[in-house]
Formats: sequence, structure tokens, C-alpha cells
Amino acid sequence: MMDGSASGYRRIGEGRVAVAMIGVRALDLMILALGCLIGYGLRHGTPMMPEPYWAALIIAAFVFQGAGGGLGLYSRRRPGPLPSQLAAVLLSLVATFLVLFALAYLGKVSQEFSRSWAVTWFFIAVCAMTALRVGVARVGTLAPLWRARAVLLAADGDTGLLARLAADEGRRVDIVACLDPVRDGARLARHCEEAKADVVFVAVPPAGIDDALRRRLRDLPLRICLLIDPPIADHPLVGPPEIIAGAISVELYPPVLEGGGALIKRLEDLVLGALLVVVLSPLMVLVALVVRLEGAGPVLFCQKRFGFRGEVFTIFKFRTLVEAAGETQVGRDDPRVTRVGRLLRRLSLDELPQLFNVLKGDMSLVGPRPHALAHDEDFAATVDIYAQRRKMKPGMTGWAQVHGCRGEIRSPQDLERRVAYDLAYLDHWSLGLDLWILALTPLRLIRDPNAY
Repeated sequence: MMDGSASGYRRIGEGRVAVAMIGVRALDLMILALGCLIGYGLRHGTPMMPEPYWAALIIAAFVFQGAGGGLGLYSRRRPGPLPSQLAAVLLSLVATFLVLFALAYLGKVSQEFSRSWAVTWFFIAVCAMTALRVGVARVGTLAPLWRARAVLLAADGDTGLLARLAADEGRRVDIVACLDPVRDGARLARHCEEAKADVVFVAVPPAGIDDALRRRLRDLPLRICLLIDPPIADHPLVGPPEIIAGAISVELYPPVLEGGGALIKRLEDLVLGALLVVVLSPLMVLVALVVRLEGAGPVLFCQKRFGFRGEVFTIFKFRTLVEAAGETQVGRDDPRVTRVGRLLRRLSLDELPQLFNVLKGDMSLVGPRPHALAHDEDFAATVDIYAQRRKMKPGMTGWAQVHGCRGEIRSPQDLERRVAYDLAYLDHWSLGLDLWILALTPLRLIRDPNAY
């Protein structure tokens, strides 16, 4: 593998990325506050807002931070390409003001607010947050944060396109690795993970893409774009093209969720997740107390799992096993399960702390269930399309779970059945399907023989 044009991200370091994102988050909150005050001042001639306006500002701050966080505005990994960030800003602000309008209407207090104030506030926020990101993206040391990190898949010796991509003055991508399809194809997923890639550019003639490479590209939880260089007018295009460094780029495998769909799912997680935390908090406190009284050991069990795009996160569960139980799958009548733990697992009450994973943005209420890292790698080696599950955030419940796919995975057939349900969910996702799965989940738990 050859290093491509420059990996500015590596020079910046993850620590500085986190600091930069904290600064951007703080500035966004400041913009929201100033926009609210300026809008009120322009309408009423004074910035001294009454209490309802302050309440609206506080609600807007929470909603915007939650929606923006779910769309990657403050990712400590890296915020991502500037166009996607600007789209996420607009979508988050639209969602924020829709929530404010809905609350004002349902609370029958809409007459207390000025429409011109709301429009001015929205306009100021959009312009200022856009200017903030455009400005930061032009700062020399931070500019790579707002460019897509791309892996170029091209034959060895094909340096012309690589040089043009690196020298493109208005480039929106950084080529962080250049891979040869023959030499590096078998480890394509690992190379992309190590490079923290957002997109893979395939600069290989269609005849050079065999079935094995096609499957690996399809399974990657990234954007996959075919680069046609030089442009060929009569080449069959399979999607809307764009020009990058003089080459035509056509997206082959678009993301499962993007734009409005991603925002709807994130708002679903925030609204329903927060509601469930409030409603179920007495039960969670009771469960935590019972687990603690049963014996020594922590109340929570924390474990690393693969999440969206293969990123590792820490999942939270109530402890149901004795300490030092290892990572072997839990089977029926497993002696490692505590007495309280057996009841918690039977009713899936041990999963309730994952609501905080949902609010953090690591998980979703509905999605493919995550597995322990060691199991995940074994499963990926058993079912070649397993990695496609990572194209969406893992969930607390899913289409597979409401069809009885719970408990220990005993055979490749069990795993294939789960993966088939998970991929069917990814192909047919909708808000209605999520709500249907959430409604079915408690009903299925009551009579599920695989819950143990």
C-alpha cells in the first residue's frame, strides 16, 4: 500500500480534533443564543427577552446539539467533508425549529411568539454556522478535517490520476492510501479501517473488477465511487456523475441512510430514547439496586463492540454474569449467569442501559444487534456479507429479533438467518418499520423461547 497525498489528519492528531470539535460546538451554541437575542431585539427594540423566549432558546440548544451530533457535526473521529457538514447544519436547524413550532402549537402558546423573530433567528443561525464552517475549513492546519478521506483503488504504476487528485486546487478529498486491487484486494476492509476512509475511488476498468473484489466493495460501509479516467462520453453511467480532478465520479453503492432519512432516524432515537429513559428510570434504578445487592461486582457490564462503519464503541448493560466470565457466548442454563441475571436476560431488562448508548449516538433504538469484537470477527469470516450490517448503527432491537433470532448462535445457518433479516431491514428501512418493530418487541419477548 502506498501512502497517498497527504494525510493531514494524522498531523493534526485525534486530541486536536476533539478540541476543535468542542470549540465548534461552543460556537454553535453561542450563535444560537446571539441569533435569538438579535432576532428579538430587531423585532421589539430590546434584547431583554421574556421567559417563554428563553425557554425556546434552551429547548433549541438541546434539540440542535442532539440532532447535529447524530448527523456527525461534532464527531471526535473527524467532522467529515464540508458539503455534508453544511447539509447537516441546515437539516439540524430545520428539525430544531420544527420541534419548537410543534411544541408551541401543542402547548397552545404559539401566539406568544413573533413569527418575524423566528424567521430572523433561523436566518442568522444558518448564515453564521455556514460561515463558521467555511472559515474553519480554510484554516491551513484544520482544512483536512473538512475534506473526505479517500482510498484510491488503482493498478500499481498508475500515478497520473493520483498526482492530479493531490494537486487539485479545489479538492474536496485527501487521498490517504493508494491500493492495488490484486495485491491489496483481500485486505481492502482492513486498509480502509486503518485509513479512517470515507470513500473508495475505484480507478480500475470494469473488466479488472472480479467477483471477489466486487463483493468486498459492496460490503464496505463506505461510499464507493467509480472513477472514469479519462472521461468516456459513451460509458454507461449508473448514477448522477460529478467531476473530480478531471475524472468522472459515479457512486456505485450509496449509503443506506443520508440526509433527511438520517435526520429522521436520529430524531426518532432522541425523542423516543429520552421518553423511554424518563418512563423507565424507576425500573432501571430498581434493577441496579437488585444487581448490587445480589453480590459483589459492578452494576454495569461494559464491553467493546463494533458500531457504524466498524467504529468501536463501549456498550452498557446490567451485569448478569459472574465476574471474569470471559467472552464465550451465553448458552441455555449457563452456570455463569447469576440468579437475578437469569430473570433480567429472560425479559431483556439487562439491555435498558443501552438507552444511554442511543442518546450518545453510538446506537439506535432499532438496527442490527452488535456482537462482542471476537465474535464479530468470527461471524464476518463465516458469512461473507456480514460486514454489510455495519452500514447502519447497531440497535437495541431489530427485525431479526422480532422474528425469533435471539440467544446463542449455534450454527452458520443461525447466523445466516440473522444476517438475512438485518440486511432486509437495511433495504426497507422506514420510520413506520421502526415503530412497528418497537411495538412488536415487548410482545415477542413474553413468548420467546430463545430468551435466556
